[in-house]
Amino acid sequence: MKRFDSGKVAAGFILLFVFILPVSFAGTVGNLVNFPEAQKFSVGLEIIKIDNRDVYEHDDKVSRVMQDTERTLGKISYGLLSGLSLDLWYGKADYSYGPEENYKNESLVYDTGKIWGLGIRTKFFEDEENGLSAGAGFRYYRSSPEDYYRRESRMYFSAKPEEWDLSFDLVKELGEYVNLYGVLRYSELDIPFTHPATGNKTRIGGYKSENNVGGSIGVELKLLEKISLCLERRFVDEESSIFSAGYKW
Repeated sequence: MKRFDSGKVAAGFILLFVFILPVSFAGTVGNLVNFPEAQKFSVGLEIIKIDNRDVYEHDDKVSRVMQDTERTLGKISYGLLSGLSLDLWYGKADYSYGPEENYKNESLVYDTGKIWGLGIRTKFFEDEENGLSAGAGFRYYRSSPEDYYRRESRMYFSAKPEEWDLSFDLVKELGEYVNLYGVLRYSELDIPFTHPATGNKTRIGGYKSENNVGGSIGVELKLLEKISLCLERRFVDEESSIFSAGYKW
């Protein structure tokens, strides 16, 4: 009788789940989701969709919003020690920001480009009897989306977004397969941009996030011992929905 390779079955299940998932789900997730064991790896896929985030152009002192921004990231994590994980991301991202009142017609849209990130997570508390644990994490991302061409002025806008966040979360186990968690997060988003100016010069400007403190709630579903599926919703600093799928050895 032919034996099934559990690793291939798990990977196939994750890919199937991702492709049938509605596009409205999407972001990075809680610190203890798909957490690798010491000296072992975990891999995952994260889909991030930001519905709304307030930003501020610091040189012209103008408020704008980011909407319909998407990221798709592959992730690999390694357990440095018990309760300490190193994370690496690589994928694609786009960016769009403009005035809230006429966003569709006046927004600047930077088409999909590369994004990479690195981070570190820790589990610093665990109460097995009550099914409680707590974690913390730091993440940094840098993007290089495609340039935006403004037809009215016939010039290209180039942007190099950067983002980092520090977060703390509390996780509650509900039985063997479900975890619920809440996150408190501090984040900063910086979108420096350049475009040609008069006299063969280059104008340098940029946007920064207006709200830096936020939170999120999420649920993790653990399947076949090694597979993790997660949905999360962020609010206050940004409004975004989150999906991740992971596998750990």
